[in-house]
Amino acid sequence: MGSIIGVIRLPSKVVRAALMAFGGGALIEALSIELFGHVLEEARHSEDGDQDYIDRVLVFLALIAALFGGLLFTGLDRMLSSYGAFLRKTATVQAYAERLRHGVTRRLIKRLQMVPMFEILSDHQLHRLAVSMVRERYNGGAVIFTEVDSHSSIFFLLSGRVELTVTTRYHGQKEAALSNDLSIHNSDGHDEVDHFVLGPNDLFGEMALFTSETVRAEAVAMSRSCVLRIPSQAVHSLLASNKRLQEFVAMTAVERLRETEVFRRCTPSTVARLVNFMTQAEFCAGDVLFHDVDSLCPIYFIVLGCVEVIQPVDTEGADTIKRRVLSANAIFGTEHLVGGRAVHATARALEQTTVLVIQRNDIDKLCRKDARFHQALLSSTTEAEAE
Repeated sequence: MGSIIGVIRLPSKVVRAALMAFGGGALIEALSIELFGHVLEEARHSEDGDQDYIDRVLVFLALIAALFGGLLFTGLDRMLSSYGAFLRKTATVQAYAERLRHGVTRRLIKRLQMVPMFEILSDHQLHRLAVSMVRERYNGGAVIFTEVDSHSSIFFLLSGRVELTVTTRYHGQKEAALSNDLSIHNSDGHDEVDHFVLGPNDLFGEMALFTSETVRAEAVAMSRSCVLRIPSQAVHSLLASNKRLQEFVAMTAVERLRETEVFRRCTPSTVARLVNFMTQAEFCAGDVLFHDVDSLCPIYFIVLGCVEVIQPVDTEGADTIKRRVLSANAIFGTEHLVGGRAVHATARALEQTTVLVIQRNDIDKLCRKDARFHQALLSSTTEAEAE
């Protein structure tokens, strides 16, 4: 009857799965009764003709034999599957591929947790980041990248070997002031080169994440290698939706803001209060952030991405264009705060960019409530004007 129904009208996958599960369970119950019913019958017999007696030793031997048989079957099945027996049907192939993907994802999550900005995330959030990865293959001698910055991808090595060369530039500077407006810098420096050989399950490419520095690092495949690449867009998406990661970025912003000339005289607690007023904003490539820097223009702090600021400058009667390209941890839009006058400048995102925005009225409000912040801000802006 079931075969006739299946031929005439095939039920849906849900109905078929339910029927198969019911049939499988019924079959297991039937086999259990068939195999162990006789054992239980033999274990139970009469003693002195009055009282039933159960041979517990026989029952436990049957249970141990059943457990041993199940483990033996599972072990043999796993051993045969490791030699390709899973290819016998589509379902086992899919199950094997799923186990492989799960294992790779778990190893990737453990490596991501070693990155400072990712260690605060849960496994579920890291799994969302891991599933966005793209598989890439490189032949021996192929260059994976020659430098890394804040919008570079993160790489996870699946197979093969990769040589990573990181070059660090050290400077020693001596300054001799000849006049109030002229100084000579004599610098001598040297490069320190570190070589690393990476193997499977190693993570690389995250050295410049959330920094404004471009790191001179070259990754070259030493043999045929397969890597998983996490695009920078995935990090943008995670940052836009995760509060804990935003808090991590806010703490980074406190440190970076105190390094700028505008806020360098402010105390950490005051700058932290200012960061509480920040709101996160996302811009796509080509979006304009502002056309003029005036008393209403917000101040921007770049978290990820790149922004171009174009400003007309009057130099000895001739109009010239000053162009700046700003990357992660840069702050801009402070010209009116420093100079007290409006400046014509256009800021445009060159790629997908995440920024923290501080409204000018929030800064003015904090100045009115916090006299120390106001005084520190005046001192910083006075020094900036003098320079």
